[in-house]
Amino acid sequence: MVLPFGGRVGRRQLNTNQAIAPGIFLPRGFLVLAFSLSTQMLMQTLSSRQLILVELLWWLFTALLATLILLPIYLKVPNYPFWKMNLLYLVTFVTCTRFIFLLRFTFLANRFWWKFALIFLSIPFVFFLIQGLNTFQTFLDEQGVEAVAGLLPLQQQDAMLNYIYNEFLLFAVGAIISAVVFPFRLAVSIWRVRNRNQA
Repeated sequence: MVLPFGGRVGRRQLNTNQAIAPGIFLPRGFLVLAFSLSTQMLMQTLSSRQLILVELLWWLFTALLATLILLPIYLKVPNYPFWKMNLLYLVTFVTCTRFIFLLRFTFLANRFWWKFALIFLSIPFVFFLIQGLNTFQTFLDEQGVEAVAGLLPLQQQDAMLNYIYNEFLLFAVGAIISAVVFPFRLAVSIWRVRNRNQA
């Protein structure tokens, strides 16, 4: 097989003295290894054990991210009334986003009925997320800053309120958008599995 930059794979060894650009030389076997790994990732799905490991790593990452984002609020505003919604938005944003872009490497890849059910469950879930964002905004408009960060010194109130508002709005909007796109990605995956045997 002829490779770019004049190398060959097969009976003849790859010519590692050939430069891919002036002053840049190809290490021995690097192109072959990269080509092989990329082909395996594109053509094969993960085993059950690998899927479980990847899923656990993603949930560990999500928990770590949630801790880092919500820890300042926990330390400064112990009576924060939107813990559950804030955490839900964060988890939804991360989870739906990775399912949208990495669906074939998740446990949903070849589960038709799960995907079919999630498509319809996403509709009320999106409305629930929108209602939660509206409740948050209404609470701030009606109750004011004191209801969220009133126990803090005056100098810290503005900074903490800005942090809460910005991170809440970021993950809320991100969760809503990803939850809207998610069912369409599942529908595309169902079509691909049925017609191309690929999620």
